[in-house]
Amino acid sequence: RPVDSKDQRADQGWQQNGLLTTDIGQQLPVVGAIIQGGGNDRRVMDYAIRFIEEDRYGRIPLTFVVKCGHRRIFIPSAAMPTVIVATGNPGKLKEMQVYLTPLGWDLQLKPKEIEVDETGTTFMENARLKAREVAIATHQWAIADDSGLQIDALNGAPGLYSARYGKDDQDRIDRVLRELRDTQNRSAQFVCALALARPDGTIALETEGICPGEILTEPRGTNGFGYDPIFYVPSQSKTFAQMSNSQKETHSHRGIAFAQIMDALQQLQLD
Repeated sequence: RPVDSKDQRADQGWQQNGLLTTDIGQQLPVVGAIIQGGGNDRRVMDYAIRFIEEDRYGRIPLTFVVKCGHRRIFIPSAAMPTVIVATGNPGKLKEMQVYLTPLGWDLQLKPKEIEVDETGTTFMENARLKAREVAIATHQWAIADDSGLQIDALNGAPGLYSARYGKDDQDRIDRVLRELRDTQNRSAQFVCALALARPDGTIALETEGICPGEILTEPRGTNGFGYDPIFYVPSQSKTFAQMSNSQKETHSHRGIAFAQIMDALQQLQLD
């Protein structure tokens, strides 16, 4: 129901985590809800969003939130097609959710017992392989990505081995800087390959996003992870580690890949 942030009783109701359960969870059959607002409404809206997302009483059948600026659309789980993210990493699932939220998909991690050997020789081959095998094993649509850093002066290394180029992030950065030394050619690119597979394993859509950049001689910035502090994007005059989350979501290789494929994803019917 409409909530006015100037209405102190409404504001207190959200804070008490009881108003929503009483007004909606017990009295109305919920099939979906929209809460929107801005400015003075923001504080009250945040209470409502947090309450629905947590749903600590288990009475609200809303499990998905579409976020667009100050607008949030809650979609009931029954209306959401299930898509398996071909990874066992919850962090990767969250990364996918950032981009796929507008589609209204119920994204789920692949079952732990499903292991996929990444035997491809390119990022795209590995993305296809993961999506295909997880789709066939689960009989569900599956989406996968594979990504990494390619440095011209190192003949494309670390490439497919980007995540295994050292024991931790700092070790990987140190190795890259050590191998480049004073090399003048610092050109590099981050690559992200995406593949979406049907339940029978056939590939429905795929794309590859590329973010060109340069490798600095020393780290800059404190955000992000991996090679972000030494990967400089000339078009933004920043390293990935100097960008805000929203900037990186837009300008990174992953953001570019999803931007390229989003129109096709929105038109796709997941049966």
